[in-house]
Amino acid sequence: MFNPSSRLRVNDRHVTASVIDGEAIIINLESGLYYSLDQLGAAAWELLASGQSIAAAADALAQACKGDSSVIAADLQHLADQLASSGLVSLIEDATVPTAAVDLSAISQLSWAPPTLNVYDDMGDVLALDPPLPQVAID
Repeated sequence: MFNPSSRLRVNDRHVTASVIDGEAIIINLESGLYYSLDQLGAAAWELLASGQSIAAAADALAQACKGDSSVIAADLQHLADQLASSGLVSLIEDATVPTAAVDLSAISQLSWAPPTLNVYDDMGDVLALDPPLPQVAID
């Protein structure tokens, strides 16, 4: 779906996210599903959400954790596809959108491992901004 030059943006209208103690917590307020990415995945999320291209994010991660940028780029493309299919991100169409700097010092001692997007649905009705109402039978 995406290529190395693809840049992503968070779907801010219905997605909120924060990185806390090296873990990215991402909530889809429409569906009520929430997601997590730990350490390397959280760093990948921050880079992608900052508007950096997949290739630039892969290069930054490769430099930070001494990994192979082509392997990391493939892993990031897979992650980007998962994030997009979950409705969390979409493609940036405007090439003039600026990128933000991301501090990767917290992952400098880690070895690269593909990020795993964990999905949780146990609080869907609570987290959904507009949860479905219970059905009431009318006679």
